[in-house]
Amino acid sequence: MNERQERCETCRWWHRLQLDDEEGDCRRYPPSINPAMGEEESPGLFPLTESSLWCGEWKPLSLPVVERDTRPLTVLNLPVHVQNALERADILTVGFLVQCSKLFFTDGNVSGIGPKSLRDIRSCLAAIGLKLKGD
Repeated sequence: MNERQERCETCRWWHRLQLDDEEGDCRRYPPSINPAMGEEESPGLFPLTESSLWCGEWKPLSLPVVERDTRPLTVLNLPVHVQNALERADILTVGFLVQCSKLFFTDGNVSGIGPKSLRDIRSCLAAIGLKLKGD
């Protein structure tokens, strides 16, 4: 029996949680509130799925290859405090980082990333021929 090609890990909406993990979030729709917890306590969650599952909403990956780059941030040789701040924000791969825009960082979405840290990120990306989205 042939393995189905239309599965979560090949879908444009799916986001792997950890580099070596087979689980990820389906980002097709906004996060939903868990009614059992109530709006006040529920953080809003994306559906958790395994990479081999599939559904009728599947769309092929349309990201450029660079945005699917699964290399860990350590390849960038970022200053330790910058890498730690990115990891606390669950930005764990080069591909995920290049999808972030300057606005994402300047709006305070990542605690510990200021103008100097943003320059460090740009410099380290430029050293390997990459840049942030929109730069």
